[in-house]
Amino acid sequence: MGLHEEAMLINLSFSFRGGRKTDKGLTEETARSKGANPDDFNTIKKFIKHPLLDKAQSIMTQMRKIVYDNTFPWKGLGCYILARKNYFDLVCLLQEKQQEFWETIEKLCCLYEESWKAFSANDLDNASFFVETKSRLADTFRWTDYPPSIRSFFDCRYSVAGVPKGCDFVVDLGNKDEEKKVKLELDSSFKDAVKDGMESLRGDILETISSLKDRISDPEKRLYQKTFDAVVRMANLSKRMNVEGDEDLEEICDDIIEAASNAKPKVIRVDPEARETEADKVQKIVDKMKDYMGVV
Repeated sequence: MGLHEEAMLINLSFSFRGGRKTDKGLTEETARSKGANPDDFNTIKKFIKHPLLDKAQSIMTQMRKIVYDNTFPWKGLGCYILARKNYFDLVCLLQEKQQEFWETIEKLCCLYEESWKAFSANDLDNASFFVETKSRLADTFRWTDYPPSIRSFFDCRYSVAGVPKGCDFVVDLGNKDEEKKVKLELDSSFKDAVKDGMESLRGDILETISSLKDRISDPEKRLYQKTFDAVVRMANLSKRMNVEGDEDLEEICDDIIEAASNAKPKVIRVDPEARETEADKVQKIVDKMKDYMGVV
């Protein structure tokens, strides 16, 4: 398959309005008290504050990191390039986090709505959310800031699509040469993004195995199974991210997986000869990677 067929595009989309709010009235009050122009600044307050909100925001950050760690950025379209063979693993991770996000938001919204109804009926015993909010914001609390529901404040979704080619676009610029140029630029932009991403991936692989070799070679360094497990995960992920289908890179990743999987850190820690043997084995992979990359 060609490069376009080996890759997919993924986008994340979030809406998260429930935390901070510009308070125009408070801005004007502050401006008057300080002799300032209210057009020159804004006063922002946390009108909703709750651990569930913090948790939802943390999940969004985790989802972004999952995508960043498994893809290459394509700045030309503002999205991310995903190797087709990495699709299933990535989507499974995103689905798990997306479900966790919506479960968290559902708990927050139910708490908010129940407390809103109770507070509006002056049932303060069952309105802990708003009782705490009013206490926290003191004189800056405004009941009119709070709608009966905040469900529409949140959204969390991702989309996956095929990689468009320049010929897929219908461009009417009134100039055939310009239209052809735009389409070629799109294809070139995609190839450049893949090239940059693969170069970064190769660099990360070399850095990881070089660091592993240095750690094994140093008798003062403690070695743990989790160190080798992390290297195996890195190599497996690199294989899935190999959107170019580079067979030499696949072979090196297989060498890394074999070496790291068969390493016995408990033995290496106490046996200098075993440590030296393992260091030599990893050094050969480092040298192979450098030759492959043309690194002196």
